[in-house]
Amino acid sequence: MSSAYRWVVGEVFGKSSKMLMPTKNRKAIYEYLFKEGVCVAKKDYNLKTHPSIPNVTNLEVIKACKSLASREYVKEQFAWRHHYWYLTNEGIDYLREYLHLPAEIVPSTVKAKQREPRLGFERMPRGSLDLASKFGPKVESDRDAYRTAEKVTEAGPGAAPVSGYRGYGRAVMDVPGPSLSGREKHHLETSDASSLFLLKGELYRKIDEQRRKTATATVKAPNRKSILRISKEEEKKLAEEKRQREARIRELEKSIAHDEEQRKRVQKILEEKSEIYSRLSRGEAVLSGDNEPVEFLVDFNAKKRDQDEQRLNDAEKAKNEENDAVHFNPSEEQRVYGVSHVPLPVIESKRQEQIQELLELSKKTEVNRAKRKHLLEEREKKKWEQLNRIRKRKGLEELPAWNSEGDNETNFLDIPLPDQLPKAETVQPEPKKFTPVREWDRGKVLYDRWITKQRDERDDEFAPPSSYFR
Repeated sequence: MSSAYRWVVGEVFGKSSKMLMPTKNRKAIYEYLFKEGVCVAKKDYNLKTHPSIPNVTNLEVIKACKSLASREYVKEQFAWRHHYWYLTNEGIDYLREYLHLPAEIVPSTVKAKQREPRLGFERMPRGSLDLASKFGPKVESDRDAYRTAEKVTEAGPGAAPVSGYRGYGRAVMDVPGPSLSGREKHHLETSDASSLFLLKGELYRKIDEQRRKTATATVKAPNRKSILRISKEEEKKLAEEKRQREARIRELEKSIAHDEEQRKRVQKILEEKSEIYSRLSRGEAVLSGDNEPVEFLVDFNAKKRDQDEQRLNDAEKAKNEENDAVHFNPSEEQRVYGVSHVPLPVIESKRQEQIQELLELSKKTEVNRAKRKHLLEEREKKKWEQLNRIRKRKGLEELPAWNSEGDNETNFLDIPLPDQLPKAETVQPEPKKFTPVREWDRGKVLYDRWITKQRDERDDEFAPPSSYFR
């Protein structure tokens, strides 16, 4: 599939479905989500354009964010017919890598709120009472006016004047002239309380990172005059990291260029096929360079066989190149071997193992042959002794003693032959019965002979399986 489009899996109307989304729209959605940190979309699949992302439909925003939510890159909430998504830490890393952004760029939800600059002031030295000349006369606030105001009611507390009262332990006499407390009070004011928690979390995160760096450091750095000074080891480490980063960037550029080239090549092939299909659908003839019609039928079986043969040949060549010794390969010549033929592998280690197994089998065969020969000799010796006992009992001459190395077979030439051999009866062969050939059977015998001859001449490799003749 072209890199200009991507499959996005989501859920629409309660059913799992897929949709084809342009890469530029997907990138625009990711850029907006990374910039803001949150995304809101109304549950309206027919909305032509998302309010915050131009030229992108509301359905594409919902499907893209749901795809991220399925991989836990965003957290999703739904309320009042609106979808709410906000990025997680894994989602921030994923989008930063996808959009190729540096680590300095962070979403708006992670940025700390900038404080308004405060005007600096100089501290008065201790013992200085000339505050009015330094800061000017003190301006009383509403709270001071409320405290010093005369509170007179009909009855109860507060009926007496409370002039000069400033709280417990802060009674001030009515002294004409400027106030002695000219120092300005500093108050921390903010309109967003969440920014304080973000700053606090960032502070804890920095403290934790510093502790982990200190714990993992194997060599303590010497006392430095400046915190900006780095050692030679750190310089080498930074140079190595820079080199690795540049190598990764080059590899990524090569892979991106290769993917783009492959995409263009596939797109060109698809365009050519589309043009050919459109011409064929219109009934036009497609001609080759020789002005002959092109046949588009492909013999996939022959193609698969050629690929398998090529793969086997490559594997055999690779095996032969690995071995220093040159051995006979029976697969290179078409011969028919006997039952005693054992094809040895080309790999030297497996070849030696199989040869050793064959030698062991040969030794076992020789041992079994010797045992069988000895058993047969014992059996023949017992028969020989039994025959001598029978001949002795009948008064006949005994046979010579059994010789294990000599020829102990009975010589049948001493037995007299009969005077005249019986004549063998000559049997007259019966004449073959003439079977007439029917008119519709003429030529079948020759055809069967021709089929048998062709089968005999055919190579066994191309013969059908034996189950075919059952």
